[in-house]
Amino acid sequence: MHRDGITRFVRISFCNNRTVANILADRNATQRALIQQEYKTMYAEDLDQRLSSELSGDLKGAVLLWMHDPVRRDATVVRQALRGTIVNLRIATEVLCSSTPSQIQQLKAVYHAMFGAYVEHDIERQASGDHKKVLSQRLSQTHAHT
Repeated sequence: MHRDGITRFVRISFCNNRTVANILADRNATQRALIQQEYKTMYAEDLDQRLSSELSGDLKGAVLLWMHDPVRRDATVVRQALRGTIVNLRIATEVLCSSTPSQIQQLKAVYHAMFGAYVEHDIERQASGDHKKVLSQRLSQTHAHT
């Protein structure tokens, strides 16, 4: 999306939540990152902050997650699943069990960088029994297993 497209996006889409969702849903992670960079260059403001102030509810949550690159999105989803007001191990399990060992290593690093906590410790604290064992095993896999 070039400058004219960004300007049009800003003018039109913040008036219509559906337009925001449609525009961003039709872009891949690389394109969304370019939109964010261009927006910051043009308006000296983070697009995430603008979206956060303009949107609400489930749409806000979904759009803000779309704006992250996949590993940051996964780290955010796992963190919310483990440390939210309601712990949801099913979500953490889905992310970890659908990721390759390489992706898990990236997630662990990004999780720590973003939240100052180790995902392994959060799993240890929130899960129990066989569930904890399975998640801990997934987290301990290394690149050599790919």
